[in-house]
Amino acid sequence: MRFGLALWPDRELRGLALLAREAEAAGFDDLWWPDHYDAREVASVLAVCATSTERIRLGTAVTSPLLRHPAVLASMFATLDELSGGRIVAGLGPGGFEVATTLHVAARSPLSAMRASVEMVRTLTRGEAVTMEGDPLFPVEDARLSFRSAAPIPVVLAGRGRRMIHLAGEVADGVITHGLAPAYLQMVAEQVSAGSIAGGRAVGGCEVALMMEVAIDADVDRGRDSLRPRCIYMVGGEYSEDLIPLYGLDPTMVKPIRAAVRAGDPNAVSMIDDQMVDAFALAGTTEAIVERLASLVGFGIDGVILSPGKGVSAAGIRDLGSIIKEVRG
Repeated sequence: MRFGLALWPDRELRGLALLAREAEAAGFDDLWWPDHYDAREVASVLAVCATSTERIRLGTAVTSPLLRHPAVLASMFATLDELSGGRIVAGLGPGGFEVATTLHVAARSPLSAMRASVEMVRTLTRGEAVTMEGDPLFPVEDARLSFRSAAPIPVVLAGRGRRMIHLAGEVADGVITHGLAPAYLQMVAEQVSAGSIAGGRAVGGCEVALMMEVAIDADVDRGRDSLRPRCIYMVGGEYSEDLIPLYGLDPTMVKPIRAAVRAGDPNAVSMIDDQMVDAFALAGTTEAIVERLASLVGFGIDGVILSPGKGVSAAGIRDLGSIIKEVRG
């Protein structure tokens, strides 16, 4: 199992480079950065991390082709891959909540947008030309880069719903998803396998990475309290309502939260109960978190991505590193 760390670009770039070195020293396989318009620009973050580390893979979790044309993303990923010596992972997704609500950017079909984006990024970074004259969102004619990546760049999709996860199984090298309930994990495994078969690919060719918020705290209640604000969009964000029972949650409890999130209600966090936190996050002692992570092995999970939230310290990263070392045995 691969272990990744998801960090937030919440400090100046030199500080982020120091965190990247800590993540590598702590034994993480992958380091993931988000791409949000209101945070430090992700290509710059990846660049300073690439020049500050030697081994760890570096990826976007995730960037949206709705905000940057996939041809531009292909150039970005290929350039960063060159700088890092082949350690870049292209993480793509339709975008965070603010893409549709604040920036008012949306695709008529997110699935079609992701399918076209995967194809374009893959083809262009191989040094080949792309023509998609009939594509409704990304029509291009004989687009090509003037350089290519030395080796194929892995492309992963972020998804929670059945169709996006199925698409990842069909066309992507991996999928990043959220949700700890056994019923949800079973659905993910089934959809990835079905997608791989539909795409004529070998089952197992698309790796499943499970991202989760985490808080190490001997006081479980205090740990859960720290996670409630970080679970708002996991519970109240954009996803199909039929997933709510798979997360082990009650639709009558979740729907008011989704309405509050859409209305911008600042009290939405007070509606996140313990069961909702536990559906998407881990809080507790080091021993309890080790045990929970170890239990995921039997659910077809290829990787875990731990997200400690904003303001994490070097010591906090080292503590998470000790957890993954115990899980590995």
